[in-house]
Amino acid sequence: MADANATSDAPQPTTPQAAAAATDDDWRELVILGKTEGGGRFRPSDWCDRLYGVLRALDEEDAEACADFVHLVNYEGNKAVMVDRQLEEANEQLFKFFSRFAADNNLMTVRLARADNANK
Repeated sequence: MADANATSDAPQPTTPQAAAAATDDDWRELVILGKTEGGGRFRPSDWCDRLYGVLRALDEEDAEACADFVHLVNYEGNKAVMVDRQLEEANEQLFKFFSRFAADNNLMTVRLARADNANK
């Protein structure tokens, strides 16, 4: 996903296994895709690394507590950030930030009924 010559301390993306699509109330993971609602690619190409980097702006204790709930993933061949719904309880403000980021940038999102923790 990242350029081989780029240096990043962000974790390498995983690929979530297929999960059932979720209803509005019955979801556990929010996958933010690097595609706009209009079908275009979201730029810059390292957007997901930058979005994940928001965690570094938190103090060490908050960053550690929230890191388990935000993951870089490849979802159906697309760069993506997966946000566990539990983040809403751990840090509601950060959860809202990720949700607003997707909405403000017209990014496609997928809500999954369960998480794939096998590759994390």
